Amino acid sequence: MSESMPKSRRPQIVTILSALLLLAAASALPVAAEPAGSPGESDNPEADARASMPLDDVLELYRERDTAVAKARELERTPRPPVDAVLDRAELRGRLLDDALEITAKLRLTVLAEGRWVKLPLLRLGPGTQLGELPGNVRGAALTLEDGELIAVAKKAAGDPVSFSFELSWLERATLDGEIRRARITTGPATLRSLRVDVEESLFRLEGGNVQRESEDFRVFPGDRGFDVRWRRLRPKTAKRVVERPPVEPVVTQAHLSTVATLEGEVHHRLRYDLRFEGTRDLTVELPPGLRLERVYVHERSVPFELDGATLRLQLEPARAGDRLGRVELSLRPNRAAYHLSGELLFSLPKASWPINHFYARLHLPSVFDYRWSGGSMAPTDAAPAADFTEALPAPGDELVFHQPLVHGSGPTVRISYDIDLEGQIFAGP
Repeated sequence: MSESMPKSRRPQIVTILSALLLLAAASALPVAAEPAGSPGESDNPEADARASMPLDDVLELYRERDTAVAKARELERTPRPPVDAVLDRAELRGRLLDDALEITAKLRLTVLAEGRWVKLPLLRLGPGTQLGELPGNVRGAALTLEDGELIAVAKKAAGDPVSFSFELSWLERATLDGEIRRARITTGPATLRSLRVDVEESLFRLEGGNVQRESEDFRVFPGDRGFDVRWRRLRPKTAKRVVERPPVEPVVTQAHLSTVATLEGEVHHRLRYDLRFEGTRDLTVELPPGLRLERVYVHERSVPFELDGATLRLQLEPARAGDRLGRVELSLRPNRAAYHLSGELLFSLPKASWPINHFYARLHLPSVFDYRWSGGSMAPTDAAPAADFTEALPAPGDELVFHQPLVHGSGPTVRISYDIDLEGQIFAGP
C-alpha cells in the first residue's frame, strides 16, 4: 500500500479488503458430495444452510459496528456527574388547622446522570402524614413510595440536564405536648427550601425561635432535621368584648399582561390578575373598544362567561376554603394591526373594578422594527417579576417591559413608536 495515501483513508481500505478476502475464502471452500438419496436432502439441514449478501450490505454492517463501538467509547470517556440528581427547590406553603398542618409544595428536581434510572427522595412520611392526590402527568418522571419515603424516579438520555417541576399536597397531623401542637416536615436534601405558614391569629399562635413574621404570613426556618412547626390554640377571651375584624378589602396584588404580535398583524393578549379577598366578591372588567374576549380562567380552570355589552362580571370565592388568594386570567384579541415603514402602536387594556397595586406588561413585537416608548400611563422598566399563564404560548420577537403602580378606575395604556430597522440592510456600491 502506498505510503502517500492519507491516513484517514487507510481504515476504509483495510475494511473493504477484509470483506473481499472473506468473500473469496467463502467461495473457495470445497463443496462436499451429496450423500446418496434424494438430491438436496441431508441428515442435518442446518449444516447445509447458506446465505449470501451483496458487498454493499456487508460494508454497511461493518460501518454500523464501528459507529456503535465509537459511541460506546465516547460514553466511557464522558465523566460521570458527582451526583445523579438534585432537588433544586422545595417551596412549601402551609395553613394551620386545629390538629394538623395543611401543606402544598412546589418541587423542582434536575437529573444529571445519563442513560440510567436515578432515584431522589422528596419527602419523609411520618406517622401523621396523609398524602393528597399525586400529580399524574409528571412527564419523564414517576413518583413512588419506598421505605417510608416519597421518591422520584427518572431517566434521561444523553445531553444537557433535564428538570421536572410539579406540586404536592398533604396533611401533617400534629402531636400534642401539653397545649403545644407540633408537626415535623422532612423533605429531601434541597438546594433551596422554604416554608411559609398562613395563621388565623385570632385562633392560633406560632411558637419557637425559628419563626419570623412577614407582611402577610409567617416564615419558618428549617433545622438539621427539616421544618419543626409548633403552635398553640388561643383560648377565647370572655372578659372583653370581641371586636370583629373588618373584612379584607378586595385588591389585585399584581396584574401581568403578555402580548404577542406578529408581522402579519395578529395580536394576542393574555391578562392575569392575582387577587386577595375574603368571602364572595364580584369583580367586573370593562373591555376597551376593539378588544374581543375569547376565554376566561378562574383559579386556572376554564369557565363559561357572558358579556353585558363590553363588561365581564364574575362572582368569585378564594381558591381554597379559609384562604384569601385567587387568580383570574383573560385571553383577549384586539383588531388586526397594520404595520408600515414607520408608525405608532397603541395598546389599550381592560379596566378592573378592584384596585391594582402593580400592573406589569411584556410586549413581544416583530424584530424587523426599532421601537421606542412614546407615551401612555405605563412606563418602561428594567425588571418585572415572571408570571406563568394557564394558556401557554410562545413569545418570539423583541421584548419590551412596562410597569404602572396603583391602577384604579381606569385601564392602563402604552404607546409605542416604531421604524423599520435598516441596520445591515443597505449596502454602499463600489
